[in-house]
Amino acid sequence: MMTAQQLDIPVRRWVPDWLAIVSVFIIMLPITMINGTYTGSMVEVSNTLGMYTEEITLGYYAAAAGMAVAYPIVPKILNAFSSKSLLLVDLTLQFLLSWVCARSGPDIMVLLSFVIGFLKGFIMLWVIQRIKLVFSPTDVRSEFYAYFYPLVFGGGNCQWWSRPCLHIIMIGSTCIIS
Repeated sequence: MMTAQQLDIPVRRWVPDWLAIVSVFIIMLPITMINGTYTGSMVEVSNTLGMYTEEITLGYYAAAAGMAVAYPIVPKILNAFSSKSLLLVDLTLQFLLSWVCARSGPDIMVLLSFVIGFLKGFIMLWVIQRIKLVFSPTDVRSEFYAYFYPLVFGGGNCQWWSRPCLHIIMIGSTCIIS
């Protein structure tokens, strides 16, 4: 099994390796759930906020577009900053933007969803780089994705029960690395 230092997980030296790896999964949990808008409860959200469902769908697509735009520049940014500073800044910005997104109109919501998707791309690729050797020590991509995709899709669909405590999970995961 890989050590936390080999995986470049920003934890203190006294933290056991298994706990450091678990902390990466704790960081991954809120990242899989935050999109700016959630289409699973679109009818309820549109009725509550007085918006069209198309605007909520557009926000969801804007987050996906933000991730796609981020991927070409992610390797340069990941190499320029330390893991700890990247996680602290990115998670804090996503927390603040999702809070503003929940209290704004449709135009701002779509724009902030794009930015949240952009930031989500950085953290997701950071997580993938750290946990790929946990699931596949020989670095076989198909073996890694056989474990990774169910975690990501399952985490993304667990929003309905954890939405009230999502920000607490995000702040907690930020505290683990600070």
